[in-house]
Amino acid sequence: MSTSTAQAETQAEIRKVARLLAVEPDHLSYLSTIPDSDLRDVRNRIARILVESNRALIEQFVTGSAIAPTSVMVRTFCWTNSPLFTGRVAGTIEIGKAVRLAAKLPPYFLAASTAHVPADRFVSIIGSLPQQLIRLVAEESARYGDWVTLADLVSAIPENLMQQIIADFGEDALVESTFLMAPDRRREVIHRTPLARMAEIIRFVARGGRWDQFCTMADCFTPEQRSAVVAAIDRVANDTDRERLSEVVRAQFSDRSILHFTKQEGRQP
Repeated sequence: MSTSTAQAETQAEIRKVARLLAVEPDHLSYLSTIPDSDLRDVRNRIARILVESNRALIEQFVTGSAIAPTSVMVRTFCWTNSPLFTGRVAGTIEIGKAVRLAAKLPPYFLAASTAHVPADRFVSIIGSLPQQLIRLVAEESARYGDWVTLADLVSAIPENLMQQIIADFGEDALVESTFLMAPDRRREVIHRTPLARMAEIIRFVARGGRWDQFCTMADCFTPEQRSAVVAAIDRVANDTDRERLSEVVRAQFSDRSILHFTKQEGRQP
């Protein structure tokens, strides 16, 4: 992993910690020198502390869930209007019960609650939901720019469903969510991104200055995708953006492939 990619991975973890603490990522900029693996451990510890801090209330609710019908539980969750509390309860009750409850929640509320399901139960619960509901949750997450939830969702679902969901991604969802995905799933998603989309992705990155996101993507590009990226740089309208992109590409593609492609295109590496 290159230095720029390692720094980008750290920034991705900072965003996840910030979302967990309900603060802006800029407030945690002092963590930028900490390895992403250490930040991931900190995030998991914070999540456990948050659950423990509400243990008494959650346990009361869990006790009630053992005898209350699913429909009553769903109405109660919606009445509280607290995705945080809903996600915490779902992370505590029996998995099957949590799946049945989640399947009955409105998609917008489920999307918001999904963000607060503990990481160690996320795959078991979310991955067991009906596929159509998972797609609706993905759409809601993208609509509200909740890239952390969208990334976690795509990382947790079967490959065939993942392909269906990412096919509907706009450039914003693709760039922002892959930045936050588990590395193996990120590579799968990027490898399945059509070459025809590279130019639009490059323009989106340049317009928004999303260099950290681009670095993590570039680390996963196939040789053919790298070639498409190099060819797309000349079509970026702004000179400053084009120059910055060229610098990032040279830093990320520091192997024979970039030399080969730049020679093919008649460029000087």
